[in-house]
Amino acid sequence: MTHTGWIVTIILATAMLGGSAFDFHLPAIPLLPEQLGASVVQAQWTLAGFSFGFATSMLMFGALADLYSRRAVLLGGLGIFVPASLLCAMATTPEVLIAGRVLQGCAAASGNSVAPALIRSLYDEARSVRAMSIFSSLFGLIPVIAPALGALMIAAWGWQSIFWLIAGIGLLLVPAVGFAIPNDRPESHETDLWPVVRGYGWLLTHRKYLAYVGSQAMGFAGLLTFVLSSPYLITAHLGGNTTAFLLTQVIIISAYILGANGTGLLVHHFKTDGFILTGAATQLVGGAVLFAYAFLSDAPGWLAVAFIVAIFDAGHGIRSGAGFTKAMDIVPTHGARASSLLNFFCVALAGAGAASVAPFLAPYGLMPVALATFLFGSGSLVLLVLARRL
Repeated sequence: MTHTGWIVTIILATAMLGGSAFDFHLPAIPLLPEQLGASVVQAQWTLAGFSFGFATSMLMFGALADLYSRRAVLLGGLGIFVPASLLCAMATTPEVLIAGRVLQGCAAASGNSVAPALIRSLYDEARSVRAMSIFSSLFGLIPVIAPALGALMIAAWGWQSIFWLIAGIGLLLVPAVGFAIPNDRPESHETDLWPVVRGYGWLLTHRKYLAYVGSQAMGFAGLLTFVLSSPYLITAHLGGNTTAFLLTQVIIISAYILGANGTGLLVHHFKTDGFILTGAATQLVGGAVLFAYAFLSDAPGWLAVAFIVAIFDAGHGIRSGAGFTKAMDIVPTHGARASSLLNFFCVALAGAGAASVAPFLAPYGLMPVALATFLFGSGSLVLLVLARRL
């Protein structure tokens, strides 16, 4: 493997470790009331706290990565992540576990903030799209593999074992990052924090960047609105059970990975904008078919829904790596901040989408999710067309 290959491998491993820390913990949630004396609300806060920390620190790490060397930012993130994971592993009260999860979430954002900008700085446009597509594919595997592995570890050694494993991997990554990641200066050439932070304000006034970011975020939000609603939706309204939920995850994630890998394989034959447009159009088709199915079917089934949503997810896989590369190329001196702000909008809009449909799931079942997916797909394509004209 080339030196650049090692750099990319280590940065992807660091980002994936942060991402998997959320999903590893999922099987432990039902056990916390009995084994840690947590209430149901406190158990849920071990997830919400991680998400809160991740979202709030993402912009901070993006700014720091455009001010200092990206190696320093990654090492700083691991320097918080490892002790936070150990705190979770040794927690004896729900409050300590929640605090550890918040810190863990804050630190986990460092890899996701730095990875896209660092990858873009290492490659030309085509290779960057391919690397980002591989990045997206690997991230797509986390929601399938991490909970299953976490469940096996919890059954054998208890819920604390997942945090010991995560802390150990993080500790191993410290010397890897220290030796492999270059200590070069970012493209912004800024020397003070405040001008870097103000760069977010400039990004929020850049119409072309915002249009691309809004399009990408809407595509992601449509995907996550279904995923976050699916545990209740499948079992309560679509005639499925836990196995059906797991199979649905496998189907839609496989479609996402196929879309991302297709982009990676064909990136030298088509332009970046072509992948983004193809992905957005595919998502619109998937959203329209899902909405039509929800409207016309008296008793929608989980398997049909899974394959329809797979169309939408494949579209996002096609456009994901290309979309990140395009957003950073529009504002090359704001690379880490551009990718961090894009990530922030994706997470925020996905959360807003899931929260918006939640009150309507019980009385209306699939329809509110299908409508939201269709609207997100439509809005994504409209913003993309606008961005191409700016």
